[in-house]
Amino acid sequence: MSLLERLTANAPAKMEQKADRLLAAERWGEAKLVYEDALARLARRPEADIESQRRLESKIRHCRNALAREHRLSAENLMEGGFLEDAREMLVLAMAVTADQGDRNAWGQALEALDARGPIPGDGTSPARAPVGPNEPRSADDEYFTALCHTLPDAVRRAYRNYGATFKRGYIALNRGDFDAAARHLEKAQDQADRPDSHVALELATAYVNLNRPNEARRLLAGYLRRHPDVLPAYRLLCEIHWEQGAFDQALQLLAELPPDLAASRAAAELEGASLERAGRLKKARDHYRRFLDTYGWEPGMAHRLALVCRDMDDTREALELYRRLVENGRSCTSRVDPGIRYEYAEMCFEQGAQDTALLEIYLALARELPKRAAHCYARVARIYSRQGHAREARRYRAFARQIEASPAAAGREDNTP
Repeated sequence: MSLLERLTANAPAKMEQKADRLLAAERWGEAKLVYEDALARLARRPEADIESQRRLESKIRHCRNALAREHRLSAENLMEGGFLEDAREMLVLAMAVTADQGDRNAWGQALEALDARGPIPGDGTSPARAPVGPNEPRSADDEYFTALCHTLPDAVRRAYRNYGATFKRGYIALNRGDFDAAARHLEKAQDQADRPDSHVALELATAYVNLNRPNEARRLLAGYLRRHPDVLPAYRLLCEIHWEQGAFDQALQLLAELPPDLAASRAAAELEGASLERAGRLKKARDHYRRFLDTYGWEPGMAHRLALVCRDMDDTREALELYRRLVENGRSCTSRVDPGIRYEYAEMCFEQGAQDTALLEIYLALARELPKRAAHCYARVARIYSRQGHAREARRYRAFARQIEASPAAAGREDNTP
């Protein structure tokens, strides 16, 4: 197996694990993006993995539907406050994101009602109206394009809306994962562009990366960055190309030449750390994350990256201290700590021989919050009780772990309390 194959063989699986942690924390949008990246990486492999593909597609649908319902709830709240235009944008975004046709039809009715400045129909509680239709594909695409552009900076959003129908078709295809169609349309849009500094090249390069055409993408990005040296997503995409090809020094050199404003950003620091990690330069990655925290103060995301690197370097003391602070800071701020982070912390504590009540409580809570890991968490609880000399409780939780393992349906319940 080549160096590149060894470096990238587990990339989709690791990305799925990262997305699973985001999903458990109900960070739907971030989880969706990581699942989609994992699916795209998987599709570029020479041998199909149908089971993994279906699993990722199912998780993406779950994220889309959950995110769409959040947008719908925001629309209702905005409507109640009288912010009609903002409510309309949220509804358009919900319609674009959802994978559920029933929800899309219901929210189409809500959009019609909002345009008429009437009340937003509830989910099945108001008289039905004719759904926004499958017989109006162009209108549906217009709404989807509007929703996609809604998340862009103002100047970019205005530019995208002026690029014409060919670009719109390509951009929609790109976001729907139809990369062949996206490349065809975006190539035409690139040729039709009135200005050489258009952003079409960035989207076309994204399509090329997903089609495993990295050399063409790299050439496009090099020209694009000469005209737009301040667009961070282009640097991120170029870094991903370098990572895939094992060209980690080139990725680091690219980041060393960032404009000062971008170089000082958290996103740039994260890209540099990721480049060092992927290159296997863990000591340099650790020092990089330490410098960031010393310079800018405590930042949970970067502290978590440092904890993971320390764990991989077997620096258990620093890793545990970072995890402890992540968990305790979350509690003190009354914000929900990512269950994935608490799970990693619990596992490290357990491996170090911890057997206190606090660790028991963490595992019991995680069994409810991470149902797919419930059996493992209850097995850990059983081991802790056994270490404490409570044989009866140990047998109870061991039996419950076996019960969940023997019944896949039980592991999907929200409440796994024995």
